[in-house]
Amino acid sequence: MRGCLRKIARKLVGGCLGRIFIFIMSSLFWMWTVSIIAEWRWGDRHTKHVTFVQKIHPTLDTKHIVDGEKHVGEISVDMKKVMEERVKVMEDACKKHGLHTHGSDPLHQVNPWEYFINQKHSLVWCNVFKSASTSWMYIFNVLSGYTPRFLKKTKKVPLTLARARYPRPSVNQLKQVLSLPNVTSVIIGRNPFERLVSAYKDKILGALPGTFHDKMRRKITRTYRNVNVPKGRKLQTSFIPSFKEFVQYIVDENSSQNTPEMHWAPVYNFCNPCQVTLNSIAKFETLSEDTTFLLRKIKGAENLTVEKKNSAKDGKSSHDVTRMYLKELDKNLYTRLVKLYEIDFDIFGYEVPEYEKL
Repeated sequence: MRGCLRKIARKLVGGCLGRIFIFIMSSLFWMWTVSIIAEWRWGDRHTKHVTFVQKIHPTLDTKHIVDGEKHVGEISVDMKKVMEERVKVMEDACKKHGLHTHGSDPLHQVNPWEYFINQKHSLVWCNVFKSASTSWMYIFNVLSGYTPRFLKKTKKVPLTLARARYPRPSVNQLKQVLSLPNVTSVIIGRNPFERLVSAYKDKILGALPGTFHDKMRRKITRTYRNVNVPKGRKLQTSFIPSFKEFVQYIVDENSSQNTPEMHWAPVYNFCNPCQVTLNSIAKFETLSEDTTFLLRKIKGAENLTVEKKNSAKDGKSSHDVTRMYLKELDKNLYTRLVKLYEIDFDIFGYEVPEYEKL
C-alpha cells in the first residue's frame, strides 16, 4: 500500500515540476520574441522630437555665432550670407590651386564615394572623418527613420546603419541631385591641424588591440625607431608612436604617393569639393549654430533640435592642445606637413600658423 502511494506521489510531483519547467521556458521564449519585435518596430518608426548633442572645440580662427538670425557680439549676422562667403572662399581656393577644372586624373573628377543623399529632405553631405562625422551621421540616421532610442541601444556601427539607408551614389546621381534648385549641400570644415591631432589621439593613442590602427602604430614604431615591438596583445605605452613619428609617417606616405588613411586624408582629395557645387559650409567651431540654421532649411526636419556641451573635459581648447603637439615637430617636418594640408587650409579659410609662433 505504501509503495503504491509513493509511486503516485512521484508521478504527481514529476508532473507538476515538468509543467512548471515548460511554463518558465515558454514565458522566456515569448518575452525574447516580443523584445525583438519591439526593437525592430522602434528602429523603423519615425519620431517627432530628437535631441542632437555635439561637443564644441573652439579655436581662435573662427568667429563665434549665436542662435537665430545670429549675433556676433553686437553685430547681426545673416547666416545665408555667411554660407555664401564661405563658399566663395572655397571657390577662390579651388581656382588658386587649379582644382576647379575637369580632367582625367582623380583630383579633377567628381568623387561621390563619401557622399550621402537624403532625397526626402533634399539634403546632401560629404562625410569628412574627424569633422563632426559622428554628429552628422546621427542626423542622417534619424532623418532616415531610426529613432534616438534605437540608435542609443544598438551595437551596430552608425556608418553601417546609414549606408543601409543611403547607398553610395554614382557620379551622375550626385550631379543630378546637386543641380536641383532646392537642394542643401553641406560639407563641414575644420582646422586641418586640429583634425589631424584629433585623429592621432583617437586612432593612434587610443587604438584598440588587434585593430587596423593598432597594427599601423606598431609599424610606425618599428620603422622610425628601428626597434622590435613586443607582440603582446596590449601595446606598452612606451612603444606608442609620438606625434612627431606619426607625422613623419604620413608625410613619407604622401611622398610615396600612397593613399592616405581616411581619418586624416586631406579633404580636397577625399570629397573633391572643387569638382562639385556645394552651397553650404558648416564650421566645426560653430557647429551647433550652423547645424541649427541648416536644419531649419530642410523640409520636415524642424523637430531636430541642437544642443552643445563644453569642449574638452580637462578644460583645454582644441586650439591649445593642437599647438602643444605641433611644437614637437622640427621646422623641416612642419613645413612638409603644411604642404600636405595647404589646400585644406585655403578651401576652408583657415590661416596656417607660423612655425616661430607656435
